Amino acid sequence: SMHRLVVIGGLERMAWQLLEEGARAGVEVEWHNGDVRGRGRDRLDAMIQRADEAVLITDVNSHAGVHLAKQLGSRYGTPLRIVKRPGRRMLRDLVGERAGGSAPPRAASHAA
Repeated sequence: SMHRLVVIGGLERMAWQLLEEGARAGVEVEWHNGDVRGRGRDRLDAMIQRADEAVLITDVNSHAGVHLAKQLGSRYGTPLRIVKRPGRRMLRDLVGERAGGSAPPRAASHAA
């Protein structure tokens, strides 16, 4: 099955670029803008629950969205990568690394 990546936060135009990169690489990308008022909360819950991996963008996001995404990631065991402001290349690499259905290691260390 296709690798499923959810991106929480960030700008809409960045999300469209990611969806295009994903379509090219055979990675299913879903985007949530981080607004967890009303139905947004349930949508985020469902997305993180079915994702193989999540990327949380903190620069353009709501405080509540960041907090909830971290909670849901740990509840469902979904690996969560936290990024302040992703560059275009980082996004392309992220999608590219996931092409071909290879899942990320469950406990990757993020030491720089």
